[in-house]
Amino acid sequence: MSHVWTPSRRLLLRSTAGGALALPFLHSALPRASWGEEATTPTRVLFYFVPNGIQTEWFTPDTLGADYDLKDIAAPLAPVQPHVSLLSGFANLAAVDAVAGDHARGTGSFLTCVHIRRTTGSDIDNGVSIDQVLATANGQDTLFPSLQVGIQPGGNTGDCTAGYSCAYTRNIAWADDTTPLPNITDPLVLFERLFGGDSGLPDELKALRAASRASILDRVQAEATTLHARLGAEDKIKLDQYLTAVREVEVRVSSVGGGSCAAGTPPISSLPYPEHVAAMHDLMLLALQCDATRVVTF
Repeated sequence: MSHVWTPSRRLLLRSTAGGALALPFLHSALPRASWGEEATTPTRVLFYFVPNGIQTEWFTPDTLGADYDLKDIAAPLAPVQPHVSLLSGFANLAAVDAVAGDHARGTGSFLTCVHIRRTTGSDIDNGVSIDQVLATANGQDTLFPSLQVGIQPGGNTGDCTAGYSCAYTRNIAWADDTTPLPNITDPLVLFERLFGGDSGLPDELKALRAASRASILDRVQAEATTLHARLGAEDKIKLDQYLTAVREVEVRVSSVGGGSCAAGTPPISSLPYPEHVAAMHDLMLLALQCDATRVVTF
């Protein structure tokens, strides 16, 4: 086993059995020559799309400034309110049209601010989404330039609403005018992509891992213990909290059935909807925490 820093200083725990686990930034695990450098936290962005809209009067504060009031919908933000700004007064005019199809336009134009072409065929036309602009500019610093995560699987063909292609209603991330980026909708598939370390392994080892369903943490436990011993007190706490979070998510998604990483086989999650969303929340948090990516759409 070995723990190594990548050029972007992402700490990885690796085992001889093929396991690999990315870790959050731990300053005391850096080479001694780097200890005098000031630790910096990367800037991250998550675009979180809630379909069908909300009642703005139940969300938008009546008061301005740091002590703004939290309405019913925003009430769960109370514990982190000092770190949150609620912005209002914006309008995405590209999504406005006199014809039916507000839901398709609201989704398709969300991050592109482009007036989408009304079509149910292959001649879809949108624009580059802001997440991909950011991923192109900064994605070279992380394992994944961006992650596209969702809840509802489905294809991009057919009429999903009012004469608009399903490509508009099922995707908010677009690489270019005609290329929507598909979402990972199965939490087990997302977990394996983030922590499975399958890429580059021989086919027989991949098959062995799939058959045994061995825990990622179990495979790197010895190396994690070695690393823990050389960390400072604050980093030890951070590492313990992170590994506990990974273990909890691993146990949660291990009960998911039907998911597959096979090419051409859309993964389908068997988790009930609330648990499905919660699992995706936890996985996105872990992805950002271990700096696997800094740009996420959900």
